[in-house]
Amino acid sequence: MTKQECIRTWEENCSNSTLEPAARQYCGGTNVAGVYSCDEFIRVTSSLLGGGSTYYDGNGTILAQCPVVGPDSMSEECAALFASKCVEVQVC
Repeated sequence: MTKQECIRTWEENCSNSTLEPAARQYCGGTNVAGVYSCDEFIRVTSSLLGGGSTYYDGNGTILAQCPVVGPDSMSEECAALFASKCVEVQVC
């Protein structure tokens, strides 16, 4: 979306993530610390100690559950999602 104007990113949400509407369903869930979206996935972070993140696609299918671990102990799925170039936007 082009606005043809200067944008103050600290005042205006510039998200173009197509998954942001789907991500909102996770806001306010039990033990949810934060919800983030980009065009590749939705990431829900846990408020539980060591709970890590769960990654979803736009249909609510779990792509990976990634506990908080060191890089050497991370599963291939979690490492790929963690290294994604997708720019996340905090939804809630």
